Amino acid sequence: MGIAAAPAWKPGATWALIWDLEGRQALLSGKATITVRRQVMNREKLTVPAGTFDVWKVRGNLRVVGKLGPVPLNRDLSEFEEWYAEGVGLVKSSSSYSVTELMTLKK
Repeated sequence: MGIAAAPAWKPGATWALIWDLEGRQALLSGKATITVRRQVMNREKLTVPAGTFDVWKVRGNLRVVGKLGPVPLNRDLSEFEEWYAEGVGLVKSSSSYSVTELMTLKK
């Protein structure tokens, strides 16, 4: 899955992706809006197993609002950090539950 790119890769730039979901299984139905917001923080050098890259550091959060049957949903699900290199894409992502790093890069 990809993400929409920042409107401008500069510190302070923000953007959001919004998904409206609706579904039903047997007698249970649900409807929710998931919003992922991101903000460009700064440029830095980052070393991962695939090498050292000049990256943009991005911070974000994921929020869900809706209902699953009679149960209301209204909460922040996670905060995360991501690092993007020009011409490469996502090099590393980190949240409270996982860390992902680029292992190899074929040019």
